[in-house]
Amino acid sequence: MIEITGLVKRYGRTTAVDGLTFAVRPGGVTGFLGPNGAGKSTTMRLALGLEHPQEGRVLIDGRPLRAHDRPLTRVGALLDAAAVHPGRSARNHLRSLAAANGIGDRRVDACLERVGLAGVAGRRIRTFSLGMRQRLGIAAALLGDPWVLMFDEPVNGLDPEGIQWVRTLMRDLAAEGRTVFVSSHLMAEMQNTADHLVVIGRGRLLADAPIRELVAAASVDVQVPDSDRGHAVAQLAAAGGTVAADRTGLVVRGLSADRVGEVLHGAGIAVVRLAERQASLEDAYLELTGGSVEHRAQEVGS
Repeated sequence: MIEITGLVKRYGRTTAVDGLTFAVRPGGVTGFLGPNGAGKSTTMRLALGLEHPQEGRVLIDGRPLRAHDRPLTRVGALLDAAAVHPGRSARNHLRSLAAANGIGDRRVDACLERVGLAGVAGRRIRTFSLGMRQRLGIAAALLGDPWVLMFDEPVNGLDPEGIQWVRTLMRDLAAEGRTVFVSSHLMAEMQNTADHLVVIGRGRLLADAPIRELVAAASVDVQVPDSDRGHAVAQLAAAGGTVAADRTGLVVRGLSADRVGEVLHGAGIAVVRLAERQASLEDAYLELTGGSVEHRAQEVGS
């Protein structure tokens, strides 16, 4: 289990992580989402002791990682697949990591086999494609057979078969009771892989919830006569809904379609159209992070 409490990291005047508190529990895949610059990689580096926070703490199974003997057997991580010696072979890279943690060569060979690199274990890493380096990084994360695993963009550079393989691997690891924490920008992949989501923006927590709750947060499209629009907004807001206008009518969140109909009928407002719209993970993500994106492209002609 990973427990993050009140985590703050500043670089000069820039606050990269701003009071984060959440937990990553065993037995499931927790997706870690946020725009570029949101603080995801910094949070992972803090968890691994590669950076030191100004405030807060990170506990791995109840203790800071530095307090654990043989850390590779406690936490496995892939943060940067390029952070390897290019002149070493894949096998020798893993053997050097294994030797430092009291792990035998048999485990090295088993991990190479599991990630599909046994046939190229003797090749120098400089000859590897990005996808092959990703697989090697995953092998390094698995080397100590840890119960806590952290992956930053693990499918980067992989082909569709490789992406499917990573998805299956993550779910298999979670099914074994391990804690699996995965950062990714691929919404569809997270929707197919994760059980729980942590979403941050500008270093702050935006959501910490089961993925089914975020995706199931349907909106309701409703159209009423223009003369009644203001009254409808007031009535729906009073009933607990969040109401926004679009080109064709109103978009209501927080109320079911049946409840929207009841509220409007009770207020004597005619309903021209009423339909429930299921949210996708991408919809939910964009709504959560809309105010947290630091760099936006300007539309042509604007």
